[in-house]
Formats: sequence, structure tokens, C-alpha cells
Amino acid sequence: MLVPRFAAVIACFALASCGLPRGAGFQSEILAASNANTAAEGEEPVYDFAVYEVNRDTLPILQGWPVTGDDTLPWIVAQEQPASLMIAAGDTVQVTIWDAEENSIFGATGVTPLQPEVVSSNGRIFVPYIGDLRVTGMSPSTARQRIEEELIRTVPSAQVQLSVEPGRSNTANLAFGFAAPGLYPLLDRNVKILDLFSQAGGPNPELNSPQVRLVRGSRTFGIPFERLLREPSANIALRGGDRVYVEDDARKFIALGATGTQTVVDFPEVEFSAIEALAFIGGVNA
Repeated sequence: MLVPRFAAVIACFALASCGLPRGAGFQSEILAASNANTAAEGEEPVYDFAVYEVNRDTLPILQGWPVTGDDTLPWIVAQEQPASLMIAAGDTVQVTIWDAEENSIFGATGVTPLQPEVVSSNGRIFVPYIGDLRVTGMSPSTARQRIEEELIRTVPSAQVQLSVEPGRSNTANLAFGFAAPGLYPLLDRNVKILDLFSQAGGPNPELNSPQVRLVRGSRTFGIPFERLLREPSANIALRGGDRVYVEDDARKFIALGATGTQTVVDFPEVEFSAIEALAFIGGVNA
């Protein structure tokens, strides 16, 4: 309250520190102490806040002001991806060869599990009787077929079984802001961001208004968590190497004067009007 029947709600974005005025300052004191832009002689100064009388005429203005829900970062539109893993360097490939021929070069049992092979930095694994074979960029089924095609030149009756354990290149890093942060494997190319949120226990419950941030390559994307929950098109598939973190909404507003309190208040929601702010802090002194 600047004077009786007036209320001021000042939206402070990325607030580092605020010196609150004493008591219920007069409107003239607040205006005189503000950081008004210097005006030419005869012109009205331009202030960095607004003062409204709370009455029926101004309620529509206060209900829609200030606009606080705009996103400051872009977000990606979800697109369905193939439900198979794309083999990448660092993944571990397990190959098992089946051969029904008697006196098979792979042993008398007819089943030979090879030692697990980590895909090298140049995207290759070693397979007996084939040599180094490039498998990066292939799905497990494609890699299996490729190995089998190469192997039957030496062992005509050979059949191949292949499994892949994702390495770091096929993991997403849920860095912080989660109940259980860490590296999470992407078992296929269609693992959605909310799938990993569930595995990680969701955003830290201590966050007031969680904001999701995705770092992909050199770009950063952002979206409020509540919007991520309600918009199916925002639930994107993650890629290997993605880094995700959740931080609190940095916006704050000041309550002072005849509101009965002097404090800095965190925004509790993404979209929050001035009249909602007054209700949130308990209204004004009767």
C-alpha cells in the first residue's frame, strides 16, 4: 500500500537484492525514490512500476497484469521416433552364434556366445571370421543381419543373436533438480522425457515452480514443468548426450505497505496476475 486504497505489486525478475522501504510509504515518496527515466523539461517521467487504485474499474487490469507466463526459452515439438536403439560408440554388444553343423568351427555344442564387445570410437566391433565390422548408426536387428550375412560366407548354416547394452553415448544425464539424479540409459530412440522423469522420481519437491531445461549440443531449451505435463506435444523423445536439469522459477515480487507485510515472494505459478498476488499474500489491511 502506498497510501490507503492503493496497492503496489512490483514484479522483480532475476532479483539479486531489494531494499524495502519502511512502513507504508506515501505514493509521493515511492515515486520520488524510483528509478524513473530522465524526462525532458515539461514531460512526465517514465517509471519502472505502476500504481493502481484497487476498485471495480481496475480489477480487469490487475487480473491481467503483469504478463508473467511468457517462455524465455524455446521448446522442441515432439515427433515419434523408431522404437529401436541406434548403436553408438561406447555401447556393449553381445553376439551369440548358432551353428547346427557337426564339427562346427564354433564348437561341439552348436551355440557360441562371444565375449561382450564395446563399440570402439570408430564405431566397430570384432567378430571372428569377419574381422572389424562397423555397427554404429545401425539398429540391433540391422547389425545382427549384417553380421549374419558376412558370417555365412564362412559358416553357411550360422545364425546370429545380438543384444546391446547402452553406453554413455546412449544415455541422458538428469543432472540436478530431481529426486534421483544420474545417468539414465535410453533403451530405444523413443524414450520420452516424462518417462525418465518418472524413473528419477520427478522434480525435487522442494522446488516452488519447477522449470525444465534441456541442453542439447550447444543449445538450451526450456519449459515449465506444469506445461510439460499437460501438453502431449511437449513430451519429446530424448537423445543420447542430452542433459536435463530442473531449476526453480527465478521471478519474485515485493509485498509492502498496507498489505500488512514486507517481504519478497517467489512466484508460485507460471501465470500469476497482480490481483492473485494480493490474494496470495493475504490481501490488504482492513
